[in-house]
Amino acid sequence: MELQNLGHIAQVQCSEVWCRMTPGFFQEYESIKNDKHRRLLLCIMNLNKYRACDFLLCYHDRHDNKIIVFSDIVPTSFDLPDANILIQISSHGESRRQEAQRLGRIL
Repeated sequence: MELQNLGHIAQVQCSEVWCRMTPGFFQEYESIKNDKHRRLLLCIMNLNKYRACDFLLCYHDRHDNKIIVFSDIVPTSFDLPDANILIQISSHGESRRQEAQRLGRIL
């Protein structure tokens, strides 16, 4: 925070959006407790997650923001153009440490 306040690094605002599964997806998710791969696929393909992303894209586009959408991982060599909005679509929660490292690469 001190580095942000002194103007050495960009000001950042992070928001986390959780999207419920559609009822059909959730019912299937609950019925296959022993198949981790299929459960992960249901998380990845959650339609509500994509609807939320579409809403955010439209909102930020109307405000002339430059947006990058990515999934799960931003490689360390990823060159960020002049984007001021980054949207990460993740299939499952990760540790706070991983998120902090990712944010550091983005800043």
